Amino acid sequence: MNVTLARALKEKNRIAGRLRKAQELVKKENRKAAGSPRAVDVAATFAEAERLSALLAAVKAAIAKANDGIIATIVELEETKSLLAFIGSVNTDDEVVLEHDYRGTVERRWDVAIRQTELLAKTAALQERADALQDKLDEYNASTRVDLPDLT
Repeated sequence: MNVTLARALKEKNRIAGRLRKAQELVKKENRKAAGSPRAVDVAATFAEAERLSALLAAVKAAIAKANDGIIATIVELEETKSLLAFIGSVNTDDEVVLEHDYRGTVERRWDVAIRQTELLAKTAALQERADALQDKLDEYNASTRVDLPDLT
């Protein structure tokens, strides 16, 4: 089956979802009180989970092979998103706080080394870069073809 990389990624996610459901059913239905009915044939569901796992591995391998031409962009996008998340976690509260303890009320001053305006500027630039990388990746995924195994 020859499809775009974008379609292959969707199929990978569908297979992964079906695999998760099969695994959850096996875990849920495998152990029951003696004589209790089971909602599914556990052995058949387990066999289907094994089949889906092998299919998922084959699809992931085909996608990895197709990604050879754009791997640097994928890695840069991941790291750009990681840096954006980090910046979003940096506390920029430059303030005076009144704290109460056994001594009474104490004034505590907090200052920051990097101000919020600076981080906002960095965030805007990084987000622009992430958007450009994502656009490049989306274009590649839409135009690159990949051979997948039979998905049935």
